[in-house]
Amino acid sequence: PDASVIWHFEQQQDGSFTIYNAAAGIYAMITNTGTSGFTTGETAAAGFNISAAPNNENCFYMESTAVAGRMISIYQSDFRSYAESNWKPLYLYKYVGSDEPDVNLGDVDCDGDVDFDDVTLLNAYLLNAAEVSEQGLINANVNGDSRVSSADVVALSKLILGSN
Repeated sequence: PDASVIWHFEQQQDGSFTIYNAAAGIYAMITNTGTSGFTTGETAAAGFNISAAPNNENCFYMESTAVAGRMISIYQSDFRSYAESNWKPLYLYKYVGSDEPDVNLGDVDCDGDVDFDDVTLLNAYLLNAAEVSEQGLINANVNGDSRVSSADVVALSKLILGSN
Protein backbone atom coordinates (compact mmCIF):
# COMPACT_ATOMS: atom_id res chain seq x y z
CA PRO A 1 0.00 0.00 0.00
CA ASP A 2 0.91 3.66 -0.38
CA ALA A 3 3.08 4.86 2.56
CA SER A 4 0.65 7.72 3.24
CA VAL A 5 -2.00 5.25 4.45
CA ILE A 6 0.26 3.06 6.61
CA TRP A 7 -0.25 3.43 10.36
CA HIS A 8 2.20 1.71 12.71
CA PHE A 9 1.19 0.35 16.11
CA GLU A 10 4.14 1.10 18.38
CA GLN A 11 4.29 -0.35 21.89
CA GLN A 12 5.44 2.05 24.60
CA GLN A 13 7.35 1.21 27.79
CA ASP A 14 4.14 1.36 29.86
CA GLY A 15 2.58 -1.34 27.63
CA SER A 16 0.21 0.98 25.80
CA PHE A 17 0.39 1.57 22.05
CA THR A 18 0.55 4.64 19.85
CA ILE A 19 -0.72 4.75 16.29
CA TYR A 20 1.76 6.56 14.04
CA ASN A 21 1.82 7.49 10.34
CA ALA A 22 5.48 7.99 9.40
CA ALA A 23 4.74 9.46 5.96
CA ALA A 24 2.62 12.25 7.46
CA GLY A 25 4.56 12.47 10.75
CA ILE A 26 1.37 12.30 12.85
CA TYR A 27 -0.16 10.23 15.65
CA ALA A 28 -3.82 9.21 15.91
CA MET A 29 -5.49 10.03 19.24
CA ILE A 30 -8.85 10.20 21.00
CA THR A 31 -9.05 13.43 22.98
CA ASN A 32 -12.62 13.60 24.30
CA THR A 33 -15.87 11.69 24.53
CA GLY A 34 -17.67 13.55 21.75
CA THR A 35 -18.05 12.38 18.17
CA SER A 36 -15.27 14.79 17.17
CA GLY A 37 -12.88 13.31 19.73
CA PHE A 38 -10.72 11.50 17.17
CA THR A 39 -7.80 13.69 16.08
CA THR A 40 -4.18 13.62 14.95
CA GLY A 41 -1.08 15.44 16.14
CA GLU A 42 2.69 15.62 15.80
CA THR A 43 3.20 14.20 19.29
CA ALA A 44 1.36 11.38 21.02
CA ALA A 45 -0.62 13.01 23.83
CA ALA A 46 -2.10 9.63 24.72
CA GLY A 47 -1.96 6.05 23.60
CA PHE A 48 -4.21 3.01 23.55
CA ASN A 49 -4.49 -0.16 25.59
CA ILE A 50 -5.29 -3.16 23.42
CA SER A 51 -7.50 -6.05 24.52
CA ALA A 52 -9.54 -8.82 22.95
CA ALA A 53 -13.26 -8.16 22.74
CA PRO A 54 -15.19 -10.32 25.22
CA ASN A 55 -16.85 -13.34 23.56
CA ASN A 56 -15.64 -12.30 20.13
CA GLU A 57 -12.48 -13.88 18.73
CA ASN A 58 -12.65 -11.73 15.59
CA CYS A 59 -12.28 -8.33 17.24
CA PHE A 60 -9.94 -6.34 19.46
CA TYR A 61 -10.46 -3.04 21.25
CA MET A 62 -8.03 -0.15 21.41
CA GLU A 63 -9.11 1.95 24.41
CA SER A 64 -7.75 5.46 24.81
CA THR A 65 -5.46 5.97 27.80
CA ALA A 66 -6.64 9.61 27.97
CA VAL A 67 -10.41 9.19 27.73
CA ALA A 68 -11.89 6.23 29.61
CA GLY A 69 -14.45 4.27 27.67
CA ARG A 70 -13.51 5.68 24.25
CA MET A 71 -12.11 3.05 21.94
CA ILE A 72 -11.48 1.90 18.43
CA SER A 73 -12.90 -1.54 17.60
CA ILE A 74 -11.12 -3.50 14.88
CA TYR A 75 -12.94 -6.51 13.43
CA GLN A 76 -11.46 -9.31 11.35
CA SER A 77 -14.48 -9.60 9.06
CA ASP A 78 -17.13 -7.38 7.54
CA PHE A 79 -19.86 -7.80 10.15
CA ARG A 80 -22.23 -5.11 8.88
CA SER A 81 -23.11 -3.25 5.76
CA TYR A 82 -21.00 -0.12 5.45
CA ALA A 83 -23.83 1.46 3.45
CA GLU A 84 -25.90 1.40 6.66
CA SER A 85 -23.26 3.05 8.84
CA ASN A 86 -20.42 5.53 8.78
CA TRP A 87 -17.89 2.76 9.47
CA LYS A 88 -15.16 2.24 6.91
CA PRO A 89 -13.05 -0.85 6.31
CA LEU A 90 -9.56 -0.98 7.80
CA TYR A 91 -7.09 -3.11 5.88
CA LEU A 92 -4.29 -4.63 7.97
CA TYR A 93 -1.00 -5.60 6.37
CA LYS A 94 2.11 -7.22 7.75
CA TYR A 95 4.83 -4.68 7.05
CA VAL A 96 8.15 -6.00 5.82
CA GLY A 97 10.12 -2.93 4.85
CA SER A 98 13.67 -2.15 3.92
CA ASP A 99 13.84 0.60 6.56
CA GLU A 100 13.75 -2.01 9.32
CA PRO A 101 17.21 -3.20 10.39
CA ASP A 102 18.20 -6.81 9.89
CA VAL A 103 18.23 -8.59 13.23
CA ASN A 104 20.72 -11.30 14.11
CA LEU A 105 19.20 -12.10 17.47
CA GLY A 106 21.86 -12.33 20.16
CA ASP A 107 24.76 -11.01 18.04
CA VAL A 108 25.55 -8.09 20.37
CA ASP A 109 29.06 -7.49 18.97
CA CYS A 110 27.80 -7.78 15.35
CA ASP A 111 30.54 -10.22 14.31
CA GLY A 112 28.10 -12.66 12.69
CA ASP A 113 28.33 -15.25 15.48
CA VAL A 114 26.12 -15.67 18.55
CA ASP A 115 28.36 -16.86 21.35
CA PHE A 116 29.48 -16.10 24.89
CA ASP A 117 31.47 -13.10 23.65
CA ASP A 118 28.04 -11.53 23.12
CA VAL A 119 26.98 -12.39 26.69
CA THR A 120 30.19 -10.84 28.04
CA LEU A 121 29.70 -7.64 25.99
CA LEU A 122 26.04 -7.35 26.97
CA ASN A 123 26.92 -7.72 30.67
CA ALA A 124 29.62 -5.06 30.31
CA TYR A 125 27.17 -2.74 28.54
CA LEU A 126 24.59 -3.14 31.30
CA LEU A 127 27.30 -2.26 33.86
CA ASN A 128 28.20 0.85 31.80
CA ALA A 129 31.64 -0.65 31.16
CA ALA A 130 31.33 -1.02 27.37
CA GLU A 131 29.65 0.58 24.38
CA VAL A 132 27.36 -1.32 22.01
CA SER A 133 26.40 -0.16 18.53
CA GLU A 134 22.79 0.67 17.65
CA GLN A 135 22.55 -2.57 15.65
CA GLY A 136 24.09 -4.48 18.55
CA LEU A 137 21.38 -3.15 20.89
CA ILE A 138 18.69 -4.24 18.42
CA ASN A 139 20.28 -7.71 18.30
CA ALA A 140 20.59 -7.74 22.12
CA ASN A 141 16.83 -7.59 22.70
CA VAL A 142 16.65 -11.38 22.80
CA ASN A 143 13.47 -11.63 24.88
CA GLY A 144 11.63 -9.20 22.57
CA ASP A 145 10.35 -6.74 25.18
CA SER A 146 11.74 -3.67 23.32
CA ARG A 147 14.36 -2.85 25.97
CA VAL A 148 17.76 -4.26 26.78
CA SER A 149 18.12 -5.59 30.33
CA SER A 150 19.53 -8.42 32.41
CA ALA A 151 16.56 -10.52 31.24
CA ASP A 152 18.18 -10.47 27.79
CA VAL A 153 21.44 -11.82 29.27
CA VAL A 154 19.50 -14.79 30.63
CA ALA A 155 17.60 -15.29 27.35
CA LEU A 156 20.84 -15.00 25.34
CA SER A 157 22.61 -17.55 27.55
CA LYS A 158 19.70 -19.96 27.10
CA LEU A 159 19.74 -19.35 23.35
CA ILE A 160 23.44 -20.21 23.15
CA LEU A 161 23.04 -23.28 25.34
CA GLY A 162 20.00 -24.39 23.33
CA SER A 163 17.61 -24.50 26.27
CA ASN A 164 14.23 -22.89 26.88
